[in-house]
Amino acid sequence: MLDITRNPVAVEPPLRRTLRQAAAITAGGQPPVAGDAAGWEPADAIADDRSRLAAQLEPASRNAPGRVAGALWMIEARAWYVAELVAATLLLAGRVPRLDPASVDVLIGPEGQAAAVRPRGTAFHCRAGDRDAGHPDARVAADEPALLAAARDELIAVCGPLVAAVDASGLRRARVAWRSVGDRVVQALGHVGDLTGRRDAAWGMAAAIMAPASPLRVPVAFELRDGASFGYRATCCLSYRDASCERCDSCPVLAPRRR
Repeated sequence: MLDITRNPVAVEPPLRRTLRQAAAITAGGQPPVAGDAAGWEPADAIADDRSRLAAQLEPASRNAPGRVAGALWMIEARAWYVAELVAATLLLAGRVPRLDPASVDVLIGPEGQAAAVRPRGTAFHCRAGDRDAGHPDARVAADEPALLAAARDELIAVCGPLVAAVDASGLRRARVAWRSVGDRVVQALGHVGDLTGRRDAAWGMAAAIMAPASPLRVPVAFELRDGASFGYRATCCLSYRDASCERCDSCPVLAPRRR
């Protein structure tokens, strides 16, 4: 008879399965592999570290119309990849990973901006009907609004250190930066909604996550363009400052707004 106490079977944490699903359609959720440490850092590494911010801002500013835009694009890149991951886990599995900044890794690309994110933890939020709701890693939300509130809180938590660092530098005030994060969250949900075939659900989630009391709050306005979700921005990405940049179709400064 097999003695399973001497030969224990490794059981994969439930969130890891969900992250593998997410990684199939996004740049988020890939587990660490040997030898890939270069470029990865904890999401909170930039907090109170002016030298790290300066090191990332230097290449970011070279690829943007100035330091202010470079700092904003750093924030928006991180927000995009985090929101893309959260959108994928929500729409594919009805789960939201816990995103403690100290246990979320961010891949910093050569342009000084986030290029991917991955949680190292295994805790997650879910609904009572989730097959793993009884697992020790699960944090059970009372209902769908509570699950989406958890998603909002996790997005704020993991983007917070970079927003705070940029605010402290004087390059972009936190109140304005958070609304830019909100724009990217809305756009990421629309994008992942298209990828998963759950467009209507994604649009509804975007509206719920942009709660009036949230620092992320922006108006949510989608339309279909060429069969894909197009989300109108409430904030400006500042690309208009560079004559070589393609101007954004949804720019609130240069384009007519439709609500």
